[in-house]
Amino acid sequence: MGKAFDRKREYNEAVQQYTKALLKDPQNTSIMFKLGWAYLRAGEKEKGLVQMRRSIGSGDSNIYNQIKLSEVLMRQDDKNSWKEAEEILVKTLKSAPTCVEAMVVLGRTFERMENPTAARAVYQKAVSQPNCQNVSAFFYLGVLLDKQKEYDEAVKNLKQCLVIDQENFGACIHLATLLANTGENKKAAKYFKHALKLNPNSIPANFGMGKILHAITSLGGSSIPYFKKVLELDPKYYKAHC
Repeated sequence: MGKAFDRKREYNEAVQQYTKALLKDPQNTSIMFKLGWAYLRAGEKEKGLVQMRRSIGSGDSNIYNQIKLSEVLMRQDDKNSWKEAEEILVKTLKSAPTCVEAMVVLGRTFERMENPTAARAVYQKAVSQPNCQNVSAFFYLGVLLDKQKEYDEAVKNLKQCLVIDQENFGACIHLATLLANTGENKKAAKYFKHALKLNPNSIPANFGMGKILHAITSLGGSSIPYFKKVLELDPKYYKAHC
């Protein structure tokens, strides 16, 4: 029953149903986790974290719970939560040393802690796992390398995202913007076009494509429709970036 209310986004009802289920089976870590998640969705963060903390253990069966709890903690705005996330993930990786999903969340946690060196090391370890197909690992490494002005390596990792998932909008728009910012306008145009196929109403994609067509007339086409689209979607964005 709880799952049904989850799907309908009736989270208070989901909390009630999971609470009843947990009374019948008080050691069920799966129900604890789902109850915690429902509390979070219902806006009761502290109750949610209590249940999610109860749900994690040392066994492989709880690795998913450990990663998801760490991700929630990583998204908080306090250092204690980030430290707790780090501690959980370090333990997770001791029991599952090749778990790429845990590495990615640990890397993001290090970034929140303003430790890009540690984050980069973890991301690089993640993408070096045999046959790694985790888009997030390549994406966050690529974005970090972009910030560190290692543009060639950033491009390489963002392109790998699109090899794995051609419809990954985040990687596509970031790659297009990076190429445009480094003067690779013709290459950037290719990825802005692809981004617009994925999301025709993307403001950054429309604006980026408009700027490139305005700068390079040899590509053909007018920049006006793209700029008009940006003005239609968000006039303030157009003014702020022109």
